[in-house]
Amino acid sequence: MDGMVSEIVVKLSPVFLLIGTGVAVRKLKLFSPGTIDEFKKLIINLSLPAILFFAFLEIELHISYVVVFVLVFGVCCVLYALGFVFKKALRLQNRYVPFLTTGFEFGMMGAVLFGAAFGLENIKFIGLIGLGHEFFIWFVYVTLLKIATQGKSNVPETLKNFLTSPVIIAILLGLLCNALGLKVFLEGFIASKAVFQSLKYLAGLTVPLILIVIGYNLRFESGLFKKAFPFILSRMAVILVFVFLIDFFVFNMLFHFDPLLSAALFTFFILPPPFILPLFIKKQEEHELASVNGILLLYTMVSIIAFSVYFIAYTAGGPSR
Repeated sequence: MDGMVSEIVVKLSPVFLLIGTGVAVRKLKLFSPGTIDEFKKLIINLSLPAILFFAFLEIELHISYVVVFVLVFGVCCVLYALGFVFKKALRLQNRYVPFLTTGFEFGMMGAVLFGAAFGLENIKFIGLIGLGHEFFIWFVYVTLLKIATQGKSNVPETLKNFLTSPVIIAILLGLLCNALGLKVFLEGFIASKAVFQSLKYLAGLTVPLILIVIGYNLRFESGLFKKAFPFILSRMAVILVFVFLIDFFVFNMLFHFDPLLSAALFTFFILPPPFILPLFIKKQEEHELASVNGILLLYTMVSIIAFSVYFIAYTAGGPSR
């Protein structure tokens, strides 16, 4: 029992301490909002791609993982459709509710929370979950969002943005090197080995930087609970039904996947909606923008708490398979 408690404390304490550091940095005005935005660029363009490259370079590839890709992509599509039901049932006036109902903040939260608790060496599992989601975000979510905000979508531009995204490049490059068995070959050269080591140093920046950024952006507003909590609770309840069905019937009964893939599935699906959503909302839509930002803020808090509870239960119970 003491060992289990120690493991939980050791794994979760740094998460909250680094988030608290971010809050302290904001209150003490050590960094400006512009500096935090630069941190985000560093994370998305360098350190997170470095983590994902190694994750997909080292994972054992199985044809059954195609099912994971299809299921995650399909669930995201279904959740978008359910967004219109949520909007009507909860009497929400914000036209962006369907975009808040689907999509998950994989880059700035999911990979980091999972890696911090379960180890960066296991981040490949949530990477598998995130792959189908990234295709959904680029080819469905962003396309529909541009149509909603601009009245049209540029398919060639969407494809170009997808192929030039550092995260996508890292994933595809990792998968390619993995499939061709190039890891051992590349590690035989001093130059490529030096590059690998440099990327590992970059990957090490990801967890502390993102957690500090999350803490910096957290601002508690009491009015958020009344406005946003019913929607968050409804979304999370529906999503957990999907998680249970996928984990029990597909991951467990059908394919007998590694328990860490189940942990990655839960971690992924309790994440807040994508943080990119407010970037597409026009400045004239002040009410919608404030509502979206409020939901994202509160959802981030709820996700961190839910993940902590899950990790405690996971550690206490141990893998069930």
